[in-house]
Amino acid sequence: MASVIVSAVRFSDPALNSLIARIAKLYGLTRDELRYILDPADVYGPDFPGETFRVLKEKETRLYGEYRTRRLVLEAWDKAGY
Repeated sequence: MASVIVSAVRFSDPALNSLIARIAKLYGLTRDELRYILDPADVYGPDFPGETFRVLKEKETRLYGEYRTRRLVLEAWDKAGY
């Protein structure tokens, strides 16, 4: 599933972000588990030793001033009411 998130979200398409949120729900994930997949440090703090999408996070932070993928996917999750 992780590769689906990285591949799809690069386009920043709202439909793809909704699809990613839906797939996560179908896999039985909670919102916090999805947050963990997108960015473990978001759940466990900045000193957490694990990373999932470091390059994507760094690139988006540099380009947009935020980890945009995380925000867009979680917004899609919230909008869907999961």
